[in-house]
Amino acid sequence: MAGRRRLTRPPTTSHGGHQAATGGCVIQLTKKEDSLIIDPIVPCTPISLTLAVLLPDDLHQISFGLTKGCNPDDTAFWIIDFVFRDKVGTAFQDRVKLNLTVNAENSPAAEALANSGLTNMDITFLNGPITNRARKLPAGTTEDHKTARMLTALVDQHAPE
Repeated sequence: MAGRRRLTRPPTTSHGGHQAATGGCVIQLTKKEDSLIIDPIVPCTPISLTLAVLLPDDLHQISFGLTKGCNPDDTAFWIIDFVFRDKVGTAFQDRVKLNLTVNAENSPAAEALANSGLTNMDITFLNGPITNRARKLPAGTTEDHKTARMLTALVDQHAPE
């Protein structure tokens, strides 16, 4: 229990998971048997990561983004952005643009991916099956359940053991 203080209390007093502000520090009080545990609350910190890859044909580009946002109650939410671009003339234009919200149960996997970064296998999966699927979609696609499942699977494989 490093970093925690244990306060004992009479067993007849009930106290369940309340927050209190003390001297500028917010703490979480949680009941464990007949004592209270004081946990400092770590505020949510937003982050955003993006990887852009120019494909070997120099005519296509993919971008993968992972964003952690913070709700007013300091809980986190995660968003995956995937963009497949075609080169038209001298500029790239978005062909497929997907924006997915990560389910709450997959948040630990998203956090682990953000902390560890994409592996070579992840990048190969983005360049291979996910890009091949995106190439088959019509220009202007903003929603595709199969590609969404593939992107979610890429994040899920980073779930902590």
